[in-house]
Amino acid sequence: STPTPTATYTRTPTVTPPAPAHLVISEFRTRGPNGGNDEFVEIFNPSGGAVDISGWTIKKSSGCGSSISTLLTINHGVILRPGQHFLAVTASNSSLTVGADQTFSPGIADDGGLALVSEAGTIVDRVGMCNETLYYEGLPLAPMTANANQSYARQPAGKGCYDVNNNTLDFALLSPAQPQNRASPIAICSGIVTFTPSRTPTATRQRTPTAPPPMPASLVINEFLPFPRADWNGDGRMDAGDEYIELINISTEAINLKGWYLDDEEGGSPPYRLPERLILPGEIVRFFGTETQILLSNGGDSVRLFHPNGRIVDAFTYPVVEAAEVTWCRLPDGKGSFGFVCRPTPGRPNARLAGQNQPPGGGRAEEATRPCPVPSSAPSFVVLAECKDAGMNLWNWHLGQEEPYWLEERYGWPVFLE
Repeated sequence: STPTPTATYTRTPTVTPPAPAHLVISEFRTRGPNGGNDEFVEIFNPSGGAVDISGWTIKKSSGCGSSISTLLTINHGVILRPGQHFLAVTASNSSLTVGADQTFSPGIADDGGLALVSEAGTIVDRVGMCNETLYYEGLPLAPMTANANQSYARQPAGKGCYDVNNNTLDFALLSPAQPQNRASPIAICSGIVTFTPSRTPTATRQRTPTAPPPMPASLVINEFLPFPRADWNGDGRMDAGDEYIELINISTEAINLKGWYLDDEEGGSPPYRLPERLILPGEIVRFFGTETQILLSNGGDSVRLFHPNGRIVDAFTYPVVEAAEVTWCRLPDGKGSFGFVCRPTPGRPNARLAGQNQPPGGGRAEEATRPCPVPSSAPSFVVLAECKDAGMNLWNWHLGQEEPYWLEERYGWPVFLE
């Protein structure tokens, strides 16, 4: 049967997001003028630095299903410069006139999904055409059904510089298709500072690389709360909007936040561009989830701070959260290592919990089965979990005759559901 389209293509981002700091799937199609085998996938580097994609893979997920397979493994020695594209095309039956950087055997389902995966196995970007397929972000695109010269291209206008982690906002239907390869003109995204070799004025005209200037420790993440159980933002509700991320200026000069942005792990919430504001030396500022729309997963996540030039200034990755109303914090403020040992103090100096020298949950696990908190990243149908060891281990859980799958693949929660 033909899948029912789940979204339209007319929606566009209302606020221009910063260019992503990672590679993206920038254009693709599952069929073209020559039919279902007339496929291609285009990768784009919107960041300010070159990326070695040797050994990276383009994976596909089945039509409205959860099985995955490798479509293509990128050859050794492929480095994408800032603003450069990489084009993978079917080995036969292609109607494209632009040359392929690499070919693959056709087989992308019209209602399936695609993912760009690093050599380490991290999903860098994904897009899908069904909300039941494994690979998609936000709302999936509608399946292609016509054998026409068209494609899905990343916004704005096929330039590939948007990534708000929502396929219907990030992509639009483009006709005719306009794929680009490594030989195509370089296209730098707005606001990106690139680091390229510069010429040294000598008689021999030798080229010497200009290294990126070191990023001084100036503005850092000071505290964050991933599991609130109080109305910290004062809006009358206790929800994810009470999560917060706190920053501190540890330099000796005032810092303007204009152009800086916060994000969680890649593939998570859309990045949040910080408002224009001067932060004085030693000053602490906090941003609630109601402002940032960044959801900090109780199943483990990352908090990242980006400089306006796109470089990561500070970042911390935390594991499964085992207690509510406890923050990850630096002690002393701005300089110490992160520990899961503080009580929430949004916008104020960090304060260690009374008697809290070790992270909660670090002791010996109880032998008896006991309930444990369900992380915010879990699917809505999971309302209760039982733990044996410390952590989020689901066991003796069944969903009728559905096939088993890893929750981590769909929801970022490292348990097995069957």
